[in-house]
Amino acid sequence: MPQEQQIAIEERFARVFNDKSFKERLSSADFEKYINGKKKLSFQKHDTIFEDGETPKGVFVLEKGAAKLSKSGAFGKDQILRFIKEGDIIGYRSLLCGENFQAKAEAMTDIECVFLPADIFMYLLEVDPQLSFVMLQK
Repeated sequence: MPQEQQIAIEERFARVFNDKSFKERLSSADFEKYINGKKKLSFQKHDTIFEDGETPKGVFVLEKGAAKLSKSGAFGKDQILRFIKEGDIIGYRSLLCGENFQAKAEAMTDIECVFLPADIFMYLLEVDPQLSFVMLQK
C-alpha cells in the first residue's frame, strides 16, 4: 500500500477512534459501555505488551511513546516487523481472525495506551459503521 494511502487511513482512524467522536456517534448507553470498558495502561521501556502465541484479550491504542512488533527469527534473533507509533492500534488482526498473536509487542519507550477488551471492541464494530469501515481499510 502506498505510504500516502496508509497515512490517510491512519488519520481517519485517529478521527474515528477517540472519546469525542464516539460520543457524537454512539447512543448514550453504547458510549457509557465504551467509557466503562476501556482501561488506561502504562508500560515502561522494554516491557512486553503481549507475547507471540498469547491469546488476544483486546486491542491496544498507543497514546504516547513507541513500541515494536517483532518475531523471533533464525538463531533466536528478533526480527522487527513494524514500529508502533502514537495513534496506532495493535492486536486487532489476531482478535478479528480468532488467532493467537503472531508476534511480540514490546515498549521501545515508556508508553501510555488505551486497552479495549475484546467484547467491547467487537461490540463497537457492530454498532459503529464508521469504525467498522476504517478497520476494514487497515
